[in-house]
Amino acid sequence: MNETRVKYSGFISYSHSDRRMAERLHKRLETFPIDSELRAVIGPAARETLFPVFLDRGDFDAGASLADATRQALDQSETLIVLCSPAARRSAYVNEEIRLFRYHYPERPVIPLIVARRRGLGTADCPPDALRFEIEPDGTVSTRANMPLAADWRRGGDGPPLAFAKLLARVLGIGTDDVFRRVQRRETQRRRTIGAVAGVILMLAGGTGYLAWIKRGQDQEIFVHRDFHDRVEQIARRYRPPGGAAAAGPDRILETLTALAEGSGTNPDYAKALDLLEAGKPKEAEALLRPAAEKMATDAKSRNKEASEAFRRLADIAGFSDPKRAREDYARAVDLDPDNVPALLALGELDIDYGELDPGGTARCAACWC
Repeated sequence: MNETRVKYSGFISYSHSDRRMAERLHKRLETFPIDSELRAVIGPAARETLFPVFLDRGDFDAGASLADATRQALDQSETLIVLCSPAARRSAYVNEEIRLFRYHYPERPVIPLIVARRRGLGTADCPPDALRFEIEPDGTVSTRANMPLAADWRRGGDGPPLAFAKLLARVLGIGTDDVFRRVQRRETQRRRTIGAVAGVILMLAGGTGYLAWIKRGQDQEIFVHRDFHDRVEQIARRYRPPGGAAAAGPDRILETLTALAEGSGTNPDYAKALDLLEAGKPKEAEALLRPAAEKMATDAKSRNKEASEAFRRLADIAGFSDPKRAREDYARAVDLDPDNVPALLALGELDIDYGELDPGGTARCAACWC
């Protein structure tokens, strides 16, 4: 095939079932800033933005053939980004887009992103055959396995920040490490914005709990025992993304560890839990702290706020290894104290990440790219 002028930095191939995820990814890619430092890494061919990225297909002809407009967009795309899910694997259109792109442009990157929402699915359950196997010289799909390395959006895989960094790195043609820190910074800014907006809403609704939360945050920033500051920082770095808690951002991980460290002088369990976390044993630390939280929850109502905070911190730790357990603990914290804003926000983020925006678990969203 004659070389066609490249117009798009990427072509997103997806099943209609994954459209909401595709739209969020499309927006995130087109608005991701390529700063001067990143352009220096990429080299002379670096652009300031990935805009445009092709998303919407044209009308399809009868059968499995793609419309001319879509085929032209494939020809004009530097990369092919495939949203892999069981629906995508069954889609004749997704399979045909992959086959055409790999056949006509074998030198251009094909980038799989696992976005399956149903738990328990392995990576082999999601990619279409044209992605899993080599393409023959005549353009047919062979039986010889040749699956490109996939980024896994799911919490049990890479997780959203690292998966997006891997995808970006492939699109830009550079190492993941060069991109990951920038993705982390933007994710932190996004979470802070969500938190600030939610906090203002709660405060306007009479959220005295929000003001109390701010005061607690300010108090916790003044370290009473500065001798443990370095140790807490070192442990916190161990559990930041991609190995971080499911919904607790870096700031709150640090806050939770600080609370353990500050209480370790009078509570042996706190000291031991900190040692376990330092040794990379979050499950054991969670099991050690859980009885005390359960006991608080059975005490008088006057201690509900304290018990809520205990379950919120327990959820932060549970999130290091078990997001499902973390979600249960955040929900318990909110039940005990509806004004516990950090627990409320974390619970909402986990519900969004797992597509369960209502208590009944009805799936509404595959990802959280607001």
